[in-house]
Amino acid sequence: MSINAKAQGQVIDTFNPLGSTAPNHANERVFEANYRIAIALGVDLMPVAQYVVHPDAIGFNTPRPGVGHAFVVGAQVAINLGEFLGLPHWIGLN
Repeated sequence: MSINAKAQGQVIDTFNPLGSTAPNHANERVFEANYRIAIALGVDLMPVAQYVVHPDAIGFNTPRPGVGHAFVVGAQVAINLGEFLGLPHWIGLN
């Protein structure tokens, strides 16, 4: 996927005055696995793992040499306060 030349120029013009390199995602590939686990009524845990091929080191003029891949893990917790607090459910208003 690529962006048009005008938009690419605007991105470069934004990064250059800051002394940073504009992002170039041409070679970057991300593979992601995620899952949702209900740990309590109204509380969900969502772990995620990403494998990044050729991370582009956005914003760094001198990326770390030899870094060809990255493995990233994280998690998100979502709380539905209505369910968590036992509030009544409303019928959808269409």
